[in-house]
Amino acid sequence: MIAGLLLLTGALAFGNVWAETSECWRWPRANEFAPTCAKPFGYWIARDYQSSTSAPDIFVFGDSQLGGLRSADAKVAGTKLDFALDHRSYAIESQLNHDGGELRTFIVSQPGSLVSDYLVIAESLFSDLRKPKRVILTVTPRSFLSNGLPFPGRSDYYRYFSSSVPLGAMYDLAFPTVGSKLYAVFQSMVRAPISTMAPGRFVFLPDDKQVFNDKIKMYPDNFVYSSKDCEHQMRFLDETLRFLQMQKIEASVISMPMLKSEDVAEFRKLQPQLSNEIQDLCKQYDAEYLDLTEEDSFTKTDFLDPIHLSQSGGEKIASILSSYLTETASRKTPRSATLND
Repeated sequence: MIAGLLLLTGALAFGNVWAETSECWRWPRANEFAPTCAKPFGYWIARDYQSSTSAPDIFVFGDSQLGGLRSADAKVAGTKLDFALDHRSYAIESQLNHDGGELRTFIVSQPGSLVSDYLVIAESLFSDLRKPKRVILTVTPRSFLSNGLPFPGRSDYYRYFSSSVPLGAMYDLAFPTVGSKLYAVFQSMVRAPISTMAPGRFVFLPDDKQVFNDKIKMYPDNFVYSSKDCEHQMRFLDETLRFLQMQKIEASVISMPMLKSEDVAEFRKLQPQLSNEIQDLCKQYDAEYLDLTEEDSFTKTDFLDPIHLSQSGGEKIASILSSYLTETASRKTPRSATLND
């Protein structure tokens, strides 16, 4: 009897965990009201994108470096913005629409995201009925590094969004080894827990008092600056630009600014080769390339650390991107560019 009770208790506990995990992994339903409980980062992106009445004109991909831009968005909006619920760049829109325009943006600024995540998010969200006119892919050398992941398919963003699209050519890139392919099979059978975020847990403030902190530790001592990782993620960028071209979506790749600091010396060693390869891919797929890594207008006050932008840096990048987008729209033939062209 005791053994039976223990088995029943275990079964009920497993059933509850399985139900919670399944609910966590669920794709948002059409016009679903925002729940207050924690959901995967990808859920909030998909829910907001699908619930809008029309596709945005401009879709911006990025990672935590765009936190300064989101802070600038809160300043322009005049209210705090919820990371989970709000994906409009009000700072960019205010400058693009200063003459009465109505361009809409959608911004994804996911901490730790990789170029491989950009691809699977794009393939999941962009359909014939809901497709942006232009996609901006903001990158740094960190976007091409593994970020401690054994393979790209282990990313929480990749895991969530890949459940809604056929992997196709992405499969061997996301799971490049026998072990990683076995993981993919296991993952399809038993979905392990995934990182979540609840509304209200993280917000961007209109008056952000954060300043540069030269004592902050950006990445752990064992962070690996591997050129092989960069080569692998560059293949994902190739696939992403190919997909956008096939969907007739205009594309821009932006290499984001960094301080000239010893703290990012390893990133700067990687950047020249990355810039050359990005520029070649952009030419191949008729995309734009804007390299801001050596842009001198960004100073220490525009950063929280040598990589992450502050609110003032966010205002500056919004101004640069809006000017760039306006100038790009006036040209008929895409080309590679630098800020000073």
